[in-house]
Amino acid sequence: MSAEAETVEEPRASEATVEPPASPEPATRPDHPQLEDITCRLGFWWTPTWCLVSLLSDEISDDLQSGLARRILAAVEDDAPEERLLSWPPFSKRSVVRSEGAEFRALLVSLSDAACQGRRLLVLGLEEEQTAHANAIREAVVPEEAVSVSGPALSEMAANPEGKRALWRRLREVCRVSA
Repeated sequence: MSAEAETVEEPRASEATVEPPASPEPATRPDHPQLEDITCRLGFWWTPTWCLVSLLSDEISDDLQSGLARRILAAVEDDAPEERLLSWPPFSKRSVVRSEGAEFRALLVSLSDAACQGRRLLVLGLEEEQTAHANAIREAVVPEEAVSVSGPALSEMAANPEGKRALWRRLREVCRVSA
């Protein structure tokens, strides 16, 4: 082989390939428009068998709502629940979060996977509300295999004892059937 055949010519500066400008980053577009500009507070409580998910209200203390959630779970299972409260957005300045809908959905899915996977699901306050936000939250949180029991939000039950009684009747029926 000759030395000429092995030589590879480098392109000259004037012949360099020009790449088209990169398209805008996908993160700047709303991936989940129904979750954009949402303000939401959710609580997750779980035991080995049950997971309770509820919308949280700013009008009633978190301690009261958490206490009610723990008492509901204690009625169906002896183990003390783990608890996570989620407030969105995480910062008062919304511009800090680049793709708010996608980040909120990813957080919901991650928390739901950790708390609800393989557990019976008790969803409070999400089933009654029929808005784009509530539907998107339900889609991210509630596994397709469905909800074991649903009812009004903890704050509504704290204000209305009939809501607690109705939930207790549904829980007793579900626990009796599954036992």
